[in-house]
Amino acid sequence: MNKLLVFIFAVLCLTGFTVNAGARAIQEKDALKASESNNFTDNVGKKWILTKVSINGKDTDFNRDELISMDNQGELFSLNFDGKGTLSGVGAPNRYSGPYTLSDKQTIKVQPMRSTLMASIFEPKGLKENDYYVYLQTAFKWARIDRRLEIHSKTGDDTVIMTFIFND
Repeated sequence: MNKLLVFIFAVLCLTGFTVNAGARAIQEKDALKASESNNFTDNVGKKWILTKVSINGKDTDFNRDELISMDNQGELFSLNFDGKGTLSGVGAPNRYSGPYTLSDKQTIKVQPMRSTLMASIFEPKGLKENDYYVYLQTAFKWARIDRRLEIHSKTGDDTVIMTFIFND
């Protein structure tokens, strides 16, 4: 009789643990879904600052922290969407703008951009201004997770992901 009670107790404990673990997994998945945004208007009117560049899944040497002393206003490698089909921002050091269009499934297409033609005093490590413009103009997808905006682009055989954060 004692063995039967111990067995029933063990089964109930394990069943409860499994149900609780499953419920936690569902809650975590739902929380992740809630933090993702498929609505592009959530990205409009904000100043996005580039923090990371990955090429074919590997991080480049781009380091936002190294720019801070040179970029006291947080302008370098910034991106803004006006909600009317124009993106703009600052490269390093030139200002740029250009039209973009959105389609289904978080696709984005950026048309040829225009920029000022100031000579650069320095070139940030890990990302040349011209490469930044090429990555933007070859963008094909965007993704938003929490406060991060990812712009995916394809240049030749390389897949590039630029990660931006919202600058309050």
